[in-house]
Amino acid sequence: MDIPACASATAGSTSSPPAYNDFNKFPLYEEIIPDSPPPDYTIAIAPPHINSFIQQIVQPVAPQVVMVQPQQMLVLLDDTPTMTVCKYCNKSIITNVKYKSGSAAWGMLICGFCLIPFFVSGFKDAHHSCPYCHKHLGIYTRK
Repeated sequence: MDIPACASATAGSTSSPPAYNDFNKFPLYEEIIPDSPPPDYTIAIAPPHINSFIQQIVQPVAPQVVMVQPQQMLVLLDDTPTMTVCKYCNKSIITNVKYKSGSAAWGMLICGFCLIPFFVSGFKDAHHSCPYCHKHLGIYTRK
């Protein structure tokens, strides 16, 4: 396959490139360097002396105080030990449970089931307390 000749190189070019002995026509690097050194750095960037002052008034801003209220967690107490945060000592706890005879046990007694509900924890109310501060947290009541 033949490569076509460049039309711009043959059509528009009538002169030959400059000869190597024509280098005197172009400026040398030494001719571009100015004769005097640049001014001293401190003088060159020093601002002019101004007798007037600009007064800026800054108004003090009071710091913004953000108060975060602790959220009350609603934990549904069950008849078993429950994981919660104690509202008195703010510790993450698993509640202590004591079973006490409540209305379900007394109701079973009236129905004629004798004393069995007083010995089975499934018929008793669950009283929850904190294992650290021993405060009463709530009651799960049998129905």
